[in-house]
Amino acid sequence: MRIDDHREKGQQITLGLLQGWLDVGAIGHFIAVVLHLGWTYNVGLLFVNLYFYIFNQQRFRADKQRIPALQQALPVVCHLNRNHTNLETLTKIMRQIFIATFLFLSITTFGQKLQWIPFNWVGDSISGKYFDKLAITIPVTLDNLPIKFRMQLDLGATVTVIYENSFKHYLDTYSELKNKIDTTLKFRMQSQTNYKFKNLGLKLGNVSFGNRNIGHFKNFGDPISIDSINTKSEKDIGTIAPDLFENKILIIDYPNKRICVTTELPKQFSKAQFRDYKIKEGRIKIPITINGKDEDVMFDTGSSLFALITTTEKANEISSNPITDSLKISTWGEYYMVYGQPIKSKIMYGQKQLNKAVVYFDSRKSDYDFYKEEEIWGITGNAYFLNNVVIIDYKNKRFGVK
Repeated sequence: MRIDDHREKGQQITLGLLQGWLDVGAIGHFIAVVLHLGWTYNVGLLFVNLYFYIFNQQRFRADKQRIPALQQALPVVCHLNRNHTNLETLTKIMRQIFIATFLFLSITTFGQKLQWIPFNWVGDSISGKYFDKLAITIPVTLDNLPIKFRMQLDLGATVTVIYENSFKHYLDTYSELKNKIDTTLKFRMQSQTNYKFKNLGLKLGNVSFGNRNIGHFKNFGDPISIDSINTKSEKDIGTIAPDLFENKILIIDYPNKRICVTTELPKQFSKAQFRDYKIKEGRIKIPITINGKDEDVMFDTGSSLFALITTTEKANEISSNPITDSLKISTWGEYYMVYGQPIKSKIMYGQKQLNKAVVYFDSRKSDYDFYKEEEIWGITGNAYFLNNVVIIDYKNKRFGVK
């Protein structure tokens, strides 16, 4: 036997052993195909590995529409091999088949790599009671400044904003930031006209969101003293709204305290329970079943305390219990009282029964008007989903819970 024959035989045995060792979900065949490209020109053995790898992937993924094309490819290659077609031409064909297959299967086999962004819960006392999950904050970097900022994730807001009062000394210190305020970019908030920063570099965690136009919300926020603007502690400077996630998929992993923004639904979340939602100015309204009837409620991550908050009349429809809680809360700087009573009715999201909770209500006319204008039963926040992963598909208007 020639030396080349020994080498080729050894390569075939090695590849076969490698297949056996790694043959979990046909990965052995896949790696053997890769090694063939560098080791050998034995087209027959290369095709066997490639064909059976694709066959197994098709079998387990049930992508039936692609199978006929593969079945047509098999006799073509076998015919070429039987008739001793020029080896160089045949190898080129096989390489093209492999490259096309690799591009498709590398996604379905190894999955989409997700860039997770950590979040933190902020706790505080309200009406003498301590709440450890009062708000979700996300670490933020602006224009690569060496300052630790953080912003609240508030999907009940409409525009991502930086608070003027909190950011004042940073604008005085970094003139390039002040120069980015563009008076031609306007938005309305809290009955006043505000301007935007133009092309402000934005990162959430370590994930870049590119250059964004971000609101500069006048006369709002807690002031940060000039002595502390460069200290190591994170500084609260603003709100992250749904405008950052337009035409994207937002994943909120509550148990692991992280979020992810992606363009395609990751495979591991494909079996979540999805329902279509309505949307207006970025705010989403999800259907939940209350007293056997589907009702639209706004999903608002800025409403962390409340499983449900609504009007007095609607609260009484699902609870005849006495009031057990009262809190003095604020919305955009305005303080008011809310009252809570345990829910007696069954509350469902699709086929999932939501946990027992308290429904809160208030008597402000502005809230009554808001619910009526938005055509919603009320608002739900983070409280119902603390043990779940929530998927908000802004591309296809679907809300998922896993």
